[in-house]
Amino acid sequence: MKRIRGVVLSFSLVFLFTVCLPQFDQQLLAQSTYGLITGAVTDPSGAAIADAQVALTNLGTAEKRTQSTGADGLYSFPNLFPGRYKIEVEKTGFKRFTRPEVVVEINQSARIDVTLQVGEVNARTLSRLVVTLPSFSRRPHRWVRSWKREKPTSCL
Repeated sequence: MKRIRGVVLSFSLVFLFTVCLPQFDQQLLAQSTYGLITGAVTDPSGAAIADAQVALTNLGTAEKRTQSTGADGLYSFPNLFPGRYKIEVEKTGFKRFTRPEVVVEINQSARIDVTLQVGEVNARTLSRLVVTLPSFSRRPHRWVRSWKREKPTSCL
């Protein structure tokens, strides 16, 4: 009788350590003190925008993280401390997007999908374009005269 009791006790301990405790341990390891912000950046038609700059600023500490979206338009900021964050997204040719406050909580994820609107040409961009263009306004006739002075070459 003692022998049977010993065998049952042995099997019970083996079952406890091989089946029950690993499950409990995985649940403990799954706990995290961090949060996650993830999302997708698209244009008004729903197409993904690659290489958009996404900036995430912690409003409590002023820490700023930046990253570019992938070819699929997705971004992800893992391992965030709980708190309030600001998200800014910009891409050339589109208007800047700002979400002033996103709350991140422990072991939670927030999905912020962004649709960028097509941007307008502003004065700063226009002045850069004008500066880079060659200017023919001083003496345009000089350019025309030099062109007329060249003699055509014969093909013979």
